[in-house]
Amino acid sequence: MEVSKLQLVNYQVQELRINRNNDFDYSKESVEIKTKIEKKISKIDNDKVLVSLRVIVPESKEIPFSAYVEIMGVFSLNKWESKDNAPLIKSNACVILFPFLRAALSNLTNLAGFPPYILPIYDLGKDMEEAKKDIEKTETKEIYK
Repeated sequence: MEVSKLQLVNYQVQELRINRNNDFDYSKESVEIKTKIEKKISKIDNDKVLVSLRVIVPESKEIPFSAYVEIMGVFSLNKWESKDNAPLIKSNACVILFPFLRAALSNLTNLAGFPPYILPIYDLGKDMEEAKKDIEKTETKEIYK
């Protein structure tokens, strides 16, 4: 098996935030949670790039919490801005970071006293404009009473 040219050098959680909605009706057995996922790609140099991936659970009176999680990863790829390599960053880097983002949100909601909220799998390899329709889906999750 060949090792990928794209390598994750390091990642870190940039921000974790959760706010409990005290006005929420906790007698509900399930809720619909809408999430937004955003990505940003920033050049470090010709062979390194910083990829930021965030998930936002916006405030709503219909859900028990709002949340924000942002992670950042440094990737190395020789001449990453070239025509052949840029697609690897735009798609694969986000796919590599997504499980870390997913785990961070799940752990954050669990530590806040909610059942772990597990993000569904999204096709982050698409161009974000195309993927927005898929990403901003409504998910139904059980909550504790």
